[in-house]
Amino acid sequence: MSAIVDISTKSIALIVNGKSQRGRKLFKRALNLFAFNNIVLDRAICTREPQEIQKNVVDSINSGIDMVIIGGGDGTVSEAVDFGVKLEVLFAVLPLGTSNSFARSLNMPLNLESAIKIIKSGKVRQIDLGKIGEDYFANTANIGLSVEVNRSVNNDFKRSFGRMAYLPIAIWNLITFEPFDVTVTHEGQQAKYKCIEILIANGQFQGGVPLALNANLGNGILIAKIFLCNNWKDKLNLLGYWFMSLFRHNIINRRIKQFSFEQLTLATVAPMFVDIDGESNIKTPITITVAEGALSIITP
Repeated sequence: MSAIVDISTKSIALIVNGKSQRGRKLFKRALNLFAFNNIVLDRAICTREPQEIQKNVVDSINSGIDMVIIGGGDGTVSEAVDFGVKLEVLFAVLPLGTSNSFARSLNMPLNLESAIKIIKSGKVRQIDLGKIGEDYFANTANIGLSVEVNRSVNNDFKRSFGRMAYLPIAIWNLITFEPFDVTVTHEGQQAKYKCIEILIANGQFQGGVPLALNANLGNGILIAKIFLCNNWKDKLNLLGYWFMSLFRHNIINRRIKQFSFEQLTLATVAPMFVDIDGESNIKTPITITVAEGALSIITP
């Protein structure tokens, strides 16, 4: 469901992750573009401490702000959405990150000028979020190989080379990463798999690559993809799947178990880190549910 909102009636805060030089530079440019588009910002904050994103969101809302524009990547958005749910505020996203997977899933243009014009248009949509415990995720959650890749990429390297920074790290981790056993509980049934990666998708993109083309931010379900792995051939199979996904090929792969769900439990033999929108701060076992229509956000 969508609606049109006149954002000139809103009290607006812009909160940007300015940890990188690029973020700080684009913050200044964004201020000029908002002014050029006659969008009045009641607060404009560029923080160099990403962990302060949540505090700035809460402080802004407590001061009377009823619309928050988050500037950054997927991790920045993830830091903010918990409070968007709890405090019922209108959100918008300025895609200032490396891969901008959530913005891509929203079909937000990655060009700053175009994104601000979309925000000005005021088209609001209620979207679903994934939920693990008390943590919400906007786009994806992962266990396995991609978590190691994300934890291995140096921030300076990522800023210099963008999405391409992940490629050599991903190939190296693909060679060295050992498959793991997982027990999946779904609709009262248990199944055990040996796999190398588990993707839980609310949005279509991960790392800027469309890995879950049948995911939908507003249909009340999440998509699970379990990448089975018993040998090096399965690893090559996964590499081929990644490559084909770059070209938006939604190919059928017998070594990928895929299903939709409203609730799912994952347990591994040893606790493993879980990435939530690129940030790994919890471990298995986990139960994942859908928070249907939980977030109000401006989209194209």
